[in-house]
Amino acid sequence: MIRWIIWPLMMASTAAVPIPAADEAVLRAALAKIGTGDRYCIPAALDEAPFAGVRRDMAEYASDQRAIAEADGKPAPRPPSDADLSRNIADHVGSGWLGLDDKPVVEAVLAPIRAAAVALAMRGDPAPLPGEPVVELNASASADDAITSSAALPHTPDHGTLSPAWLAKGQRLQPVGDHCTSPTASLSAVAREGDVAFVDVGFVWGPLAGVGETWALRRGEHGRWQVVARRHTWVS
Repeated sequence: MIRWIIWPLMMASTAAVPIPAADEAVLRAALAKIGTGDRYCIPAALDEAPFAGVRRDMAEYASDQRAIAEADGKPAPRPPSDADLSRNIADHVGSGWLGLDDKPVVEAVLAPIRAAAVALAMRGDPAPLPGEPVVELNASASADDAITSSAALPHTPDHGTLSPAWLAKGQRLQPVGDHCTSPTASLSAVAREGDVAFVDVGFVWGPLAGVGETWALRRGEHGRWQVVARRHTWVS
């Protein structure tokens, strides 16, 4: 009897996060924009949504600066004020936007994109900072080696899964847990604010050959989403 109770609970705990219909439309638009020229393999699992970790990263940076100051015997810097945080976030997520042709985005297009990005970043509460390393006992025969210290593996949350039906012609989906050969195009979960949405897109063509971008989409007539701007986030 117990197994018939435990098994459904296990299934429920590992079920994929459902993707809202509005997010599905954004992901479909991003997939269509990626295109099929290189016949990309696309991982099914989505990454963390854009701007979700901005405040967390800033909190970790401030903690690192305090630790460095303490190690050097210097006074710890004061924590950033709300005004400092707002200004830093606005500078971080509001700049660097380009049009699809690598030209600057006109202000009429940029203003709502910048406002939406800042609002999303400000709402994301920072996660707790990592705690002390986990102390573990091993099977070493030496007393000196009996205790080792290692950091706990981070938990990878489920941000949703792409459906094969959303792919553009020529794209192929990498099932969760399988290996995807290059070229690869990965997508993040969607961050939405009104009629503006954001998706992080990563392209990898080989070792040390890749680029990451945040794409901004706007909802136009008939509810259709269109990529209108992008900003580089990483390069390899």
